Amino acid sequence: MGTRSAAFTAKIRNLNDYYLRLIHSVVPAPSGVDIANTLKYFQQVLLGVLKEIQEQPMAMLRHRNQDAHRLTLFPILDYTGLHQSISSLVNIFPLIHYGVLAFGQSLLNTLSCLMVFLDRKVIDTLPYLVVSIMHYAPESLHQHVITTLCYHVLPFTVGSLPSGGEEENYVTASV
Repeated sequence: MGTRSAAFTAKIRNLNDYYLRLIHSVVPAPSGVDIANTLKYFQQVLLGVLKEIQEQPMAMLRHRNQDAHRLTLFPILDYTGLHQSISSLVNIFPLIHYGVLAFGQSLLNTLSCLMVFLDRKVIDTLPYLVVSIMHYAPESLHQHVITTLCYHVLPFTVGSLPSGGEEENYVTASV
């Protein structure tokens, strides 16, 4: 387990390095394809973890009262750190000169895979994050953004009932 966790954390540092290199215009700047390949690593790891689990964590996403049990099913990896890195990468679309479409598709696919591993408060912010990608992404990626939002994010965020005494949760208010 330790090696998978260490590799996962190292790849997150790699994403952060790509972000910093693009923000500070360090040459050679990473291409969208470079970042997409790193994001595909995370997709493979996350899908591999889901295959190892006997229970149905995707079904648990619809019920807020099962969140604590859902989160105990997964190995200890830095899922929140990955989410933070992906959130910061959303803003760098204009800085990528080559491979923007591959980068955008991998970003959305990784967010779709990561969703089940996140805490409910973070999951509730995903619709806004995905929609904000439309502001930065090229028009050729807008259909993929809408598909991700409609088929992978909204059914598990808007469809879940508010917990406890909440009348409305963050996701309902933002939608």
